[in-house]
Parts: sequence; C-alpha cells; structure tokens
Amino acid sequence: MDNYDRMKNSYYKEWEKFTQTGDCAPDIIRPMILASWKRCRAQGLDPYDSKNYYVEASQKFDKVLSRNQFLITVAKPHLDILAQILEGTGFIGLLASKEGYVLDAVGNPELVREAAKEFIRPGAKRMESVAGTTAIALCIRHKEAVQVLGAEHYSSNYHDWTCYAAPIFGELGELAGVLNLSGDDRFIQKHTFGIVIALAKAIEDAIQLRSINNYLYTCIESSEYGMAILDNNYNVKHLNKNLQKYSLHTIQELLDQPVNRVLLSDPPLEKLLESDNKFFEKSVLAKNRDNKYISLLINIQSVFNEEGELIGKLIITKEKKELHRLVHRMVGAYATFTFGNILGKSEKILRSIDLAKRVAQTSARVLIQGESGTGKELFAQAIHNASPLRGGPFIGINCSAIPSELMESELFGYNEGAFSGARKGGMPGKFELADGGTIFLDEIDSIPHEMQIKLLRVLEENKITRVGGNVVLPVNVRIIAASGKNLGDLVRQGHIRLDLYYRINTIIIEIPPLRNRKEDIPLLAEHIIVLNCEKLGLKKKVMSAGFLAALMHYDWPGNIRELGNTIERAIIISGESGMLDVHCLEIGFSKNQLFRNTGLEKGKVSEVKTLWQIEREAIEEVLKLTGNNYVMAAQLLGIHRNTLRNKLKEYK
Repeated sequence: MDNYDRMKNSYYKEWEKFTQTGDCAPDIIRPMILASWKRCRAQGLDPYDSKNYYVEASQKFDKVLSRNQFLITVAKPHLDILAQILEGTGFIGLLASKEGYVLDAVGNPELVREAAKEFIRPGAKRMESVAGTTAIALCIRHKEAVQVLGAEHYSSNYHDWTCYAAPIFGELGELAGVLNLSGDDRFIQKHTFGIVIALAKAIEDAIQLRSINNYLYTCIESSEYGMAILDNNYNVKHLNKNLQKYSLHTIQELLDQPVNRVLLSDPPLEKLLESDNKFFEKSVLAKNRDNKYISLLINIQSVFNEEGELIGKLIITKEKKELHRLVHRMVGAYATFTFGNILGKSEKILRSIDLAKRVAQTSARVLIQGESGTGKELFAQAIHNASPLRGGPFIGINCSAIPSELMESELFGYNEGAFSGARKGGMPGKFELADGGTIFLDEIDSIPHEMQIKLLRVLEENKITRVGGNVVLPVNVRIIAASGKNLGDLVRQGHIRLDLYYRINTIIIEIPPLRNRKEDIPLLAEHIIVLNCEKLGLKKKVMSAGFLAALMHYDWPGNIRELGNTIERAIIISGESGMLDVHCLEIGFSKNQLFRNTGLEKGKVSEVKTLWQIEREAIEEVLKLTGNNYVMAAQLLGIHRNTLRNKLKEYK
C-alpha cells in the first residue's frame, strides 16, 4: 500500500468516526475540511443520502443560466480547450456559478454521463448546504483554490472522486464563478491542480479583456492573437498586426475593405459571419501570405451597443500549433530528460552519448537501436532537449500500440466527416501536434507495410494531408525513430521498405545492452538506490559486497529497466536494514545465480570457498571497478575506508 492509499484510508476511517460520533483526529483531517464537516452535521445533512434533490428545477436553472451568461460565454473557449486536454485523463471539468450551481460540464463524454448519475451535471447544486463538503463549496466560501480528496467529501457519494477547484474573479475583484476538475482518485496527476488554477486565471483574464472597453484597442494591438473588428457589412474597421500578417496588404490598405482581403479561409469567413450565434468558434484552414495553408482557430463574437443592437463582429484568430504548444506544456507533451540523465562511464555508452550530442545540433533524422530497457526514449528526449527545436513539443509514439486501421488518422489526423464517428471539427494528428518540435516513433518496425508508403511520402515532402481532406499542410518536424530489432535484417526479410530505411537512418545510434557495459552497474545502482529511497521515504541504503557482486555477474536481459525493478524490490525486502545484502535478491534471482555470485556452483561442493576468500575477491573486484578509489569502494562495500585499508593489509 503506497502513501496515497494509506492517506485515503485514514481519511475514510476519520470520516466514518465523525459521521457516527461527531469526533475525529484533527491532526489527520485538515482544519478547512473538519470545519465544513461540522457545519454539514449541524445542518442535519445525511452523509449517506443519494436522493435526486441535488439538481435545480429547469425553470429556475434557466434563470441561473441567464444571470451567468457573460461568464459562460467568456469561459467557453477555455472550456473547449480544457475538453481537449481532458480526453482520456479520467477527469471532467465543471464551470460553476458564484452560488454553487454547475453551469457546464466538459470532458470525456462517457465520464460526463457517469458523473451525471452522481448528480454532477449542469444544474447541480454544489453548495455546502445541499451537497456537503465539496471543492466548489469550499472554494466559494474561502475564495481560494481548494482540493478535496476522496473521503474528505462529506457525502459518501463522492468518496471515489478527487476534486480541484479554483475561483474566477470578476473585473472588480468580486467572485464571479468557480472552475473545477473532478475525477476518479486513481487518476490523480501532480499537474492537475495547476491546470485548474491556470485556466481559472485565463478565464479571469478574458473577463477583464472583455469588460474594460476603454482599453479595447490597446488590448487588440498588444494581443498575441490575430484580431479584427468588423461592421455589419463585414468590412474591416480595425485589425492588429497578428492578423494583418496573413495578407500582402498593409493595415491601412485593409481598413474599410471586405474581410476576405485579410484572410482567405475554408470555409469562407463570410459564411461563418452569417451565423446568428452571439459567440462561436470554428477551426478553419487559411492561406498565409506565402500561399500556404495553415490551421487556425477562429472565434467570432457579436458586438452590441447599449441598446442591444448589433453593431459588428469581433474576430479572434490563433494558429492551432500555438494552442497545441500550450496544451503540451499543460499536459506534459515535452521532453524531461537531458544528456545529464544518461549515466555511465564505459567506453561503449560514452561513444553513444558523444554521437547523440553531435547529431542533436543538426536536423538529421536519427535511428536509435537497442534492446528493450536500454533507454531509447531517454536518448531521444536528450537529443530533442539539446537541439534547436528544444522549445517545441516532443511527441512520443509507441507504434506497436496503435491498431493498424487507426494508424493513419493517429499520425496524420482527420477532418470532420472523414469516417463514421469522426469528431466534429476533426482532429490533428501526431505530426501536426509535433510541428516545430520532435516526433519519436518507437518500435517503428511494427508499422504496417501500406502505412510505410504514406509515412515515406511525409518524410520526403515534410507535408501531411489529413484523412478525409485534400489540403496539404506543411510540418516542420524532426524525426527520431527507434527499434529493438536490427532494421537492416528486417529490410532483407522484406518487413521494412528499403527506401523508408534510408530515410530514417541518416545517423544510427546503437545503445549497448547492460551486459556489455557492466562497469557502469555500480554507478547506475547507486543512482537507483538514491531515487528509490527518496521515493519510499527511507534513509539511503548501502550495498554489501555480495549484493554488488550478484548484480555484476547477472546478464540483465531486461537491461536498466530490470536493474531498476530488481533494486527497488531489494530495497523493499530489506525492510529496516540499512544494508542491501544478497538475500534481498532471492526473489528476483535464481538459486543457481546466487551460487555463482558467492563462488558456490551447484553440484560442486568441493569448490566451496572460505568466507575470507569470498570477502577478498569481492573487495578486489570493487576496487577494480572503482579504479582503486578507496572512498567510493568503501561506500559500495558498506564499510569505513579505514576498515577497508586494514583488510587490504591483512591480504598482503
């Protein structure tokens, strides 16, 4: 049971005790939560009740929606982005009013439907007086970001949910609403709370932008978005440089001209502007001044005067690749490892690192070959982070995990209506999302033959066409491929196209298996021990000579991944002992392996060595590995360096 499960269980035990006796341990339950529980109990709320009185009647809720229309409209584009972020994460996003009514719910449709069964849906009352202790209720009360985990909820209906809420403040600093993320507590991510706070702040900024009319033109000019104000005839009254950049004309030349002189798009802007919706958003393909297609997200907002009369439209454009980069930063589509994370001093690994560093500075395509567990993605991320594209996204794909019938749409995206079940508005593919960065194609040998032809064309032209589309989109992507097999052999066997092989192997980086770089095992083992002891909240453990000898003699078919798992298991088995000894490896190593590590071959009792011999050989081997560094050798052996010196004197 990990720390989180223990914490979760302790919350539940204290909740159970409180609901029965009105008492609990204040050192376990946070003061904010305990105070809320006491208010709920004082109001007579039933913590086990699941009646459907949580949802407001439709007639009353219509009035709630009307009062909050401004907040809903401003938050919508951010909720749409949030919906994309939340796909497949196990979380749903909720927008709530300052009173606690849920105004909108976004996320995975199946999860949204499941949440609705628990009365978490538009119209739901999330205020404390009705739903008990919730993140939304506490956020409203304290006007600060709040998280409520599992059994911290007063109602047992929500004990499997983890919720994060952040306040949204209006123009004058008053509470305007709440943004909330709710999900199954098994899918908690460290960055989830940060996403809520960041998006709530983004919505606040949008409120400010739209509320302060006196600064409208200043905001338009300084915005990173493309913006234009149109009259009722769709003629340009004002636009900023970020929209003018798509045209060959100057800003002055475009004033009072039809908007299609600014931007040619598919579908045409004129058609989009004819919509009666006060606000809507649409993805379009538009031509830039180089006559090349780019993907844009366009928001169109109707503008009214004080009498409520329509006086024009506001257009806001954003290149979707910039939005993709924002999403990547929020959800982790970036490379975290650098060359500093690749450990080893052996000649073979240093050669691989040196080659990788040199190729990182170029745009050359790279093929990384190595057995499973050797660290192919670690190398790919390090190359990306040392390259000129390090500010762009890093998209990693395990090609073997994608069904063959979905691979084309996964890699290149699809347009709306491309196939049955295609998402409205279409979906960008991994190459489009990786534009301006690196795409890592792991297990590239598993790509079907017919897809290899399409991938080859993309590699040759640096252009993609979405499934169901006919517009060619240029992409600037650095390709790093990887395989655990020898692609040259697969070419000869007919599994990989020769022309594709030549396209991806400008530089081949071979990562040696751990059995061929055993001199790196002490350094790797020390690093793994430090990481795992920190993760488990333990003091650093040291390796006995026998333990290290066992690691050195094993062939490690699973390479560094297996080494890491073996050491983590040994740390757990060792319990409170500060020493990792051979017995800690018994579960992960065969008896024959242990016999070899101690000098006792099964069936060769006559060759049994004395403890003195075993100790001497172990010390000599560690000294050899450390280059006669007494301090490091003593640390690895788990003895004081003076003890080491005394033992060496005994052996002379």
